[in-house]
Amino acid sequence: EEHSAALAADLAEREARAAAAAAKKGRSQRFYSSFPWRKLRYRVLSEHNGKCQACGRSAADGVVLNVDHIEPISKNWERRLDKSNLQVLCGDCNHGKLNYASKDWRAA
Repeated sequence: EEHSAALAADLAEREARAAAAAAKKGRSQRFYSSFPWRKLRYRVLSEHNGKCQACGRSAADGVVLNVDHIEPISKNWERRLDKSNLQVLCGDCNHGKLNYASKDWRAA
């Protein structure tokens, strides 16, 4: 009976973690579709002349540009619209960075 209770508690904990992760993912999806994000994203892209701040490539070179959160929003949601936390990276440079790295490629 103790074993059954431990299994039930473990299952409940796993279900709670899965529900929290799904809620967080939905929040991020809503954020990236929001007008405030799209407006800020456009401003940051324009200010950097549509060029990757790591390698210098642009859409004219055939790359997709991303506005990257230096400190990922998964780690600090409060900085999601903080312009000082944003940098322009091409898809290659951004995908190499992933969410665990906080490398700032902007010129010092």
